[in-house]
Amino acid sequence: MKKSKELNNRIESLIKHKTLKINDYEIHYFVSGEKNNSLVLFLHPAFSEHRAFDRQIDFFSKKYRVITIDLIGHGLSKTKKTKDKIDVSFKHINKILEIEGFDSLHIVGVSIGSLSAQYFALNYHEKIKSLTVLGGYDINKKNKEVEKARRSSNFSLVFRALFSMKSFRNKVAEITCKTEKGRDLFYETTGYCVVGQPVV
Repeated sequence: MKKSKELNNRIESLIKHKTLKINDYEIHYFVSGEKNNSLVLFLHPAFSEHRAFDRQIDFFSKKYRVITIDLIGHGLSKTKKTKDKIDVSFKHINKILEIEGFDSLHIVGVSIGSLSAQYFALNYHEKIKSLTVLGGYDINKKNKEVEKARRSSNFSLVFRALFSMKSFRNKVAEITCKTEKGRDLFYETTGYCVVGQPVV
């Protein structure tokens, strides 16, 4: 995949890098915008990181407090010997809200981020101002057709991942991003998600 000069966007908003210490690991998150504004939280897709939303930061931080998170096992939020998995992310989100002084938020999740957003909404529904989920599925509803299609798609993706991480990332970018710029950005932000090493 070619490198685009446009991927090197400069974010003009001030962004503070913070960490949430959980037992033997840290969850990294990034805050921008005025503290007294309503909060918008962005949750990235699988195999990505907080930078997936770089193009949204300047726009939203003019009117909102913005938080992007590296979900557990992604980006800088590496784990060592913990048994915690992605399903505890809703607890991490709630703790970050407490630390940052917010009792409500708008939440946007893409792919695996949409699942974490839904789990947060189920467990802390009183804190949700709005919930936007993209590229995921309804965690409350069993749908045999969706399950069958997902199993088939997952098998294909796992097969690719076993033999070529590059092929895997290309396929995921093709599935999830509709524009070439989006695919390039996705491909760039998924380069550091496997055991802290660049994927080649």
